[in-house]
Amino acid sequence: MSLLDHVGMVLLAAGKGTRLGCTDKPKVMLDIGGKPMMSYIVSSLESLGVSSERIMAVVGFQRETIINYFGSRVNYAVQEEQLGTAHAAMVGAAALPETIETVCVLQGDDSAFLSPQTLNNFLETHISSGADLTLMTVVSDDETLGRVIRDKDGALLDVLEKEEVTKDQESIPERNTNIFCARKAWILSAFLRMQEIDAIHEFGIPQFIPLAREDLLRVQTYRLPDPEEYMGINTKEQCAHADQKMHALVQSRHSHATQSYS
Repeated sequence: MSLLDHVGMVLLAAGKGTRLGCTDKPKVMLDIGGKPMMSYIVSSLESLGVSSERIMAVVGFQRETIINYFGSRVNYAVQEEQLGTAHAAMVGAAALPETIETVCVLQGDDSAFLSPQTLNNFLETHISSGADLTLMTVVSDDETLGRVIRDKDGALLDVLEKEEVTKDQESIPERNTNIFCARKAWILSAFLRMQEIDAIHEFGIPQFIPLAREDLLRVQTYRLPDPEEYMGINTKEQCAHADQKMHALVQSRHSHATQSYS
């Protein structure tokens, strides 16, 4: 039996993509590299042997588009109201099978460039370390991402959404990916104690961090070894760049595969 057999995956896929001018389809269904951006993380999970019943896509806006494309490759939970990423994580976690003990929350859009190997390393790091919560971070200059706040000894203190960041905190290079692992039961109970983030009037994933510290849980971070494997896709410019980057990556993989058979 694999260490990952009791891990469920929650894919956040309910967003509208308003900043991208996306009005007729969910953001995760925008094409990059010739395929909907969410298809890449689904394929990565499948290559790791994660069965469809352990993949829960949280859908909302124009959800039929997602369901028609992915079919039975994943399961679906509906976020009727878009109340933020933490609320979506809770909705997805609650819909997973009872046998699932640990939940990994992934972005249906920004996770597109995560390799199966990196994802596997992240999951194994969380499980083997015995941590209660593991947050994936990335060193980036992307201003649309939240900032990771640490104390003088390097311990994780908090994560701030971009709307909450002060002038002094803007230059912090370590950014939040909103990808994390935690016990399912704790995610469900912690959300009940959560307060809205005033700046955005939503329940955000960063709010799990202070709650975990309040509960004296063991919290750790996993910094992406290769920052190129995470890309926030929140503007039209970022979407165009992601499309070019994915086309180049797919072409590179195809070239390597062709050479290996020659």
